Amino acid sequence: MDCDTNFKVTMSIKKEADGVPVFFKVDGNRFKKEKTIKLMVDTPYRIDISFKPTQTVTRAVIAGEEVETAERVHDSTASAYSSRLHMEGTPPSPKGHRDDLPVTVHLKGGLTLQMSLQVKYYKAGDSQHCDWGSTFHCVEYDCETHTDAGIVAILKETFR
Repeated sequence: MDCDTNFKVTMSIKKEADGVPVFFKVDGNRFKKEKTIKLMVDTPYRIDISFKPTQTVTRAVIAGEEVETAERVHDSTASAYSSRLHMEGTPPSPKGHRDDLPVTVHLKGGLTLQMSLQVKYYKAGDSQHCDWGSTFHCVEYDCETHTDAGIVAILKETFR
């Protein structure tokens, strides 16, 4: 499978109402992934995804639900999109449990990028547990396309 193009994806999550970033904690090897992002249920979030060089998003699915994407930037060097992360009705994660938050982005040219964040859902208003740890600015993915297979492979994931 030959690589066609390399690009970088940056994804951030902020509280929609005030733009405040969320937090994450390092869990080590206790769960599937080393880092867990903390989210409050029944709280709207904004998820921003940017691409360098430019990629065109045709469709996005977050947690199994198709979401509307708003194009924020699109020029010759970069593109950026925003979506609303729907948390209404999501139950809090049981103690000692982590959930996957799958994010699938379909790109122009028939390519599919699949990312997954490990999250813990806290009760609405539980700022004692949800609002501490390291500030989650973004996660960066180094990617390469494989147009013959219609996929985007993630080569490296970096939390910032």
